[in-house]
Amino acid sequence: MSPTLQQLVDRFGGHLQPAPSGDAGELSDVVLRSGEAAAGSLFAALPGSRADGREFVADAVQRGAAAVLAPEEHHAALERIGLPVWRHPAARRAAGLAAASVHGDPSHKLDVIAVTGTNGKTTVAHLIAHLLETAGRRPAVFGTISNRIAGAPELPALTTTPDAALLQRLLAQHLAAGGDSCALEASSHGLHQERLAGLRVRVAVLTNLTRDHLDYHGSFEAYAAAKRRLFEMLEPGSFAVLPADNAFASELTGVAAERGARVVTYGIESRADLNASHVEVVPGGLLSFLCGMGISWEHLRLPLTGRHNLENALAALAAVLCLGADPTALRSGFAAASLPQGRLEPAHAPDSKFRVLIDYAHTPDALAQVLDSLRVELASVGTGRLIVVFGCGGDRDAGKRPEMGRAVADRADLAILTNDNPRTEDPQTIAADVEPGLWQGAREFRYEIELDRAAAIRRAVELAEPGDVVLIAGKGHEPYQLVGDQRLPFSDVSVAREACA
Repeated sequence: MSPTLQQLVDRFGGHLQPAPSGDAGELSDVVLRSGEAAAGSLFAALPGSRADGREFVADAVQRGAAAVLAPEEHHAALERIGLPVWRHPAARRAAGLAAASVHGDPSHKLDVIAVTGTNGKTTVAHLIAHLLETAGRRPAVFGTISNRIAGAPELPALTTTPDAALLQRLLAQHLAAGGDSCALEASSHGLHQERLAGLRVRVAVLTNLTRDHLDYHGSFEAYAAAKRRLFEMLEPGSFAVLPADNAFASELTGVAAERGARVVTYGIESRADLNASHVEVVPGGLLSFLCGMGISWEHLRLPLTGRHNLENALAALAAVLCLGADPTALRSGFAAASLPQGRLEPAHAPDSKFRVLIDYAHTPDALAQVLDSLRVELASVGTGRLIVVFGCGGDRDAGKRPEMGRAVADRADLAILTNDNPRTEDPQTIAADVEPGLWQGAREFRYEIELDRAAAIRRAVELAEPGDVVLIAGKGHEPYQLVGDQRLPFSDVSVAREACA
């Protein structure tokens, strides 16, 4: 039985501005977009960075909305609308709480694992879902690439973390279709915007914390505070899975302890609850010993490239083990792990004498880690150059641009600086911001500038020789390029495969 508006006000606070028609009755849904309003729905009219939901109240009313949730401050659009209005001092959070309540609090009946961090969220969530399936579970996955629930086709994701109303709706559908668990990417934007309000999290995972999204958060401290919110949501008996020997993770240990959550650590060559050691690079992956959380010095092969992906796999394995999965059953899943779309995704032909890889790395740390991994692989073979195609997004944190250039200059043999998603910025201005980092490299290095991304990819493939690795970084799985106010069809993978052919 769904709650009425009055019951939501009684449960979550705020005050109710009644309508002449009386109570709205039982609510069937919560929507944040007026175009989704229908009979029985509560329209959350929230102010945003690009549009104010309160300007769309009339449209929601016309489509049959039963009531409106809005911030407390006055707005002309909320006068004489003929519907009850729920005013709340934290309306965005109230929307998530209301959505969870309307849909029967589905996360209380699911094992939810939420992953946050600057880099690695998509890979860790993907690996968690894979390991859960290996353990016989039926997980949903919500993240950067797509949203997947039981009994429904995979849907492209509009945002890394779904909005609060959509998230609760999808969880309810997943539960109804026989789902029992969920792997969720919790972005800093999503946490700051209360998209996880009303969600019960069994396991919270941190991958890392490095510079990103300062254009939105304003400072690194505010960015870190947004990430901290996930761990402040934990309840007694839940788990915090944290990287060992990490300063921010040490801070989160205290946060988790205050919430009554158990802390589990993971790491490489560290005193962690789940530890990998004696790591060896082998063709197509890594060999290492695993120990902890019911695993006793097992010598396992991970078919993934790079130390960072071993850390990602450890985070995923620790999270699933927290839910009581059998370590023996997870061994086969660990050995059969794969990366999600656009993460070191091959674009070369099987018989090619050089490799072309597509990766989403778009922060200085992510790019450095991927390049370090490829550099180690090349060193193990003894030949071959590392060629990089990369750029930086427009209308985003300009301060990280020279750091991106420096990450490339310190590790690559040749780079082609190009467009990423320029948005409304001049591509030449973005490239000029990156260049100082390219000049500061500590090794022999050269670069070219080709702002046409397709031409830059073709140029890199043209320059590749036997044994070389070409990394095309920044956009990964994205099937578009954002230029001005347009979303133009563009795929790094497709362009690279055509160039290789």
